[in-house]
Amino acid sequence: MGLQHLTIDDKGANNGVASLDGSGKVPLSQLAAKSMVVSFAARTDMSLSTSTVGYVEKANMIYAGSSTVGPIVSIKATIWKNSASGSTGQIKIIDKSNGNTICELTGITNLDDAVVLDLGALTNIPTGPTTFEIQMGRSTGGNRRIECSSIEIEY
Repeated sequence: MGLQHLTIDDKGANNGVASLDGSGKVPLSQLAAKSMVVSFAARTDMSLSTSTVGYVEKANMIYAGSSTVGPIVSIKATIWKNSASGSTGQIKIIDKSNGNTICELTGITNLDDAVVLDLGALTNIPTGPTTFEIQMGRSTGGNRRIECSSIEIEY
């Protein structure tokens, strides 16, 4: 196997050479996709849970900011309700420092704790470090429990 000759056109191309930015780092756009999974299992509790109508704060997680980890592509969660009848579930992630909504999914009717749901359109992604607040709840109607065992942030 001989040496491969790469040209300037190969910089930043698939199977080419990574280019460097002004600080000598490879730009995030040239790195492979990555994700972070946050599990809410602790001791005997395997998930966050609520039967609150509306939204209630259930957890917080650190977010390094898009300028550090790259732009968020999607946010997904394993979230479900405990009964087919009654109210639907909802989840919202906000930037705790300013209250801006990052994503929100309402009308959750899923009953399976292994199904991964996309939390929808992303907005207000902070560039710097902050804390994300996970809020959950249910619609009005029958008193049902909404549960979430993990959240995945894909970059």
